[in-house]
Amino acid sequence: MRRRPIQYRWGIRKRVLFLAVVPMFLVSISIGFYLTYAHLTYMRGSLEDHGRILARNLALSSEFSLVINDKATLNNLVKHTHFRPEVAAVIIYDASGNILAENIRKHKFKPLPRHVMEFSADVLSTSLSGGESEELKGAADNGKLGRVSVYISRDQLRERARDIILRSVLVILSGLLISSLLAVLLARELLLPVQRIIRLVDKVQRGDLSSRLARKSGTEMGELEQGINLMVKTIEGSQKELESRVESATAKLQETVEALQQKNIALEEARRE
Repeated sequence: MRRRPIQYRWGIRKRVLFLAVVPMFLVSISIGFYLTYAHLTYMRGSLEDHGRILARNLALSSEFSLVINDKATLNNLVKHTHFRPEVAAVIIYDASGNILAENIRKHKFKPLPRHVMEFSADVLSTSLSGGESEELKGAADNGKLGRVSVYISRDQLRERARDIILRSVLVILSGLLISSLLAVLLARELLLPVQRIIRLVDKVQRGDLSSRLARKSGTEMGELEQGINLMVKTIEGSQKELESRVESATAKLQETVEALQQKNIALEEARRE
């Protein structure tokens, strides 16, 4: 047996709920996904900019210390930088690639791309003025004094991503809940007049033509109720008129039958005489 299409199997309540909830769900998912993606992209970009700026500032700050090979100052520099919670490691190299100063948070630093982001900046001898000593100028003649590498942990980004996704899900669920409640109220407003009409039709089918619908609104549904009342009133009037005609015809027929009976009696009496 072939099943009927959905539009014939679904009632008003299901249709209203479907039309109210499904579009809202799709719109909420789309907006939530877009806002989450945009916010995470912005956060990632901000973190990358922060890492590049931090590496560049450290390169500028460590230039003079690299020239004079002042490891104590370099160590203090990386320690102060390490106070930032997103920094997993800071390493300063000389021109030969040897480590001069480093500070690593072992619980955060995992040398894998999915755990940290690396930002490097070369330390160049660009800020030495003409008044510096010949020794410093000679050390800076090669141009590149060393390199600074800053490793930014992705943990903070992942935590923020979880918070954003959780908030987006809560917002979507709240929107769906509100739209569902509105859809239920709307379906109720549509169903109540329909249910009253169904009850009236059932009474009319049982022969009760005196019932009427109380018009409770001036909307299209109220006009429909008024039209149904007029239709029932017309049916009631037609039935009363039909009953009156039937009674009149029955009375005339009864009179005719009685007249025929009297004639038959008269004929019987005439025959007997």
